[in-house]
Amino acid sequence: STASFSSQTSLNFSEVSFREEWVGNPPSSLPDAEIHACDHDLIISHLAAVLSRWKFKIGNDANMELFLVPPASDRISHIFAACAGGREKNVLAAAAKLLLQKSARDGHPLAILVMPEAEVTKYAQPMRRISVEVLGYRVEGEKIIFPDLSRFKFDQN
Repeated sequence: STASFSSQTSLNFSEVSFREEWVGNPPSSLPDAEIHACDHDLIISHLAAVLSRWKFKIGNDANMELFLVPPASDRISHIFAACAGGREKNVLAAAAKLLLQKSARDGHPLAILVMPEAEVTKYAQPMRRISVEVLGYRVEGEKIIFPDLSRFKFDQN
């Protein structure tokens, strides 16, 4: 038996094509990448300074940008990663890194992604669904402000 062609059983798809502009990541200028790298380091350093004033033991290592240990404990309670910009690729990479770090630790520390305040509303709900909290920051002159830092449960025991 042979198959017959019928217009009722065929679908018209747009022509399949390969578009070079959809390959890889959008181009970024090197100066922007350098600025974000500097901002990233400043954000982590400033957050570490704020948390250390709250009497927490702070640390980092080859795998974690910043982690927090309560004063009366030796177990990591919070892990942090920062995104200086709001590019989705960078945000998702940082969130994935936090999830892997969290899963490798006893006690499942709270994973906190630090990002520009203007991006928080875009990412807060999706990140919360995967157990990553979002902390916004803003730059005011020479200061980096973390307006919602106090909403996190920083138990000192």
